[in-house]
Amino acid sequence: MGRLHRISHPFDFLLYHPHHRSKWLMLWELHPLWVDVWSQWAAVPMALRIPLPPTLAATMQLPVWLTTFTPSLSADGKCAANIINSPPTRRWCLHGASNGIRSLGDMLDVHGVWPSRTEFVTRMSNENPHAPIEIAPNGTMRWAPVHRSGMIYTHLSRVYDHVQLSFRGTPPVPHATPVPLHPFRAIVKDIVLPFEMWPRSLVVLMSFHAPDEPVPHPMSTLARDNPTSLRSYVQRVRQTIRLPPPIQSDVWLRLLFHMLPVNSRFSYLQTTRPDAIYCTYGCGIIETQSHAFHSCHRVYPIWLFHASAWRRFGVTFSCESIFDLDSFAVNPRSVPRKDAIQLLWTLLVATILHLIWTQHNLVQYEDQPPLPPDAWHQLTFIGWMTSVRRWLRLQLPDCPLRTTVLQVLYSLRGHPNYHVLWVKYPHCLQLQPTPPST
Repeated sequence: MGRLHRISHPFDFLLYHPHHRSKWLMLWELHPLWVDVWSQWAAVPMALRIPLPPTLAATMQLPVWLTTFTPSLSADGKCAANIINSPPTRRWCLHGASNGIRSLGDMLDVHGVWPSRTEFVTRMSNENPHAPIEIAPNGTMRWAPVHRSGMIYTHLSRVYDHVQLSFRGTPPVPHATPVPLHPFRAIVKDIVLPFEMWPRSLVVLMSFHAPDEPVPHPMSTLARDNPTSLRSYVQRVRQTIRLPPPIQSDVWLRLLFHMLPVNSRFSYLQTTRPDAIYCTYGCGIIETQSHAFHSCHRVYPIWLFHASAWRRFGVTFSCESIFDLDSFAVNPRSVPRKDAIQLLWTLLVATILHLIWTQHNLVQYEDQPPLPPDAWHQLTFIGWMTSVRRWLRLQLPDCPLRTTVLQVLYSLRGHPNYHVLWVKYPHCLQLQPTPPST
């Protein structure tokens, strides 16, 4: 720390900010790792670094030239070093600090009185090679005015008055109480510990630098705008998407949390790839989540294909119903079978979303051609039936919900869109293995 270092107070630097352009510190002598550690320490709020406020005696011994301690700063948050804007004045202050003037307590005289400006300049200039001198009118040599020395003295005087005022009315500390080497102390289990003895849990808490700015929850709406309603909704979401196979549930859950890397998230690539944010299928439209999974001209016909069969129950495959599970609804005639209908709808939506995402990645990253419409219909139907068979095997044979699900399935079977597929795959609901041919 150069001339600011005090052997009696080796931890003064922990109150400094290691600015890379500072002329007061010789940071080039430190390894970059330690500079980074120091910077991370300086980024910790002062209330966490000094959880136990120092006493008046300890405050009077804290450094004042280069500090981030709030009581040692001016009203606009500046320390004494910020006032000095010229190299000659900075060198004068550094050599003056080496005269033993590094804290407010060092500036007091033997009687504990704050010095006048003349006394302050005299003590700073004593044996100081950078102190200017001049010839007085009587022909003698005297100290010449130092640039901004008045502002420096005024700043230090205001800091001293503020410290004295802030401790006015507090009970005095016994003189026998030793002054600690640094103010970084905390109470841990009713014991005052210096920072070098703090437990790991306290250090981890200080190292957590999450942003303080509130970020809206990805599932929040006008109706769900508080933690209680959001927590209840997320629990319902997790219970619902637990029905499909885990790999399909994972895609849907990431979609609801806005975690899938659709192309609109790659705006930073537009400097080299202007089309980085547009649809994978060449729509010329920015690929958002709703576009990639619902409104794209390659994807939307799949939803229409299945929606026509489910219209008899009053069920839709709109973007709102997929992104907000509370919006699922059926017509009045289908209310008694709503649980079974929603279960089958959930399995189908999870299958379609998973297929959409896997095909999206194949087209974008492996240069695969897009699937034809008939392949979309067959793959979504086969995947849906696979999930249905998995769910049926997990239920007891006499389960009422299982019976209702089978009734809904056979009702859907009569629709022309599904009838063709059911004829092509007659064993899609066969739960027992096919007997070997003789």
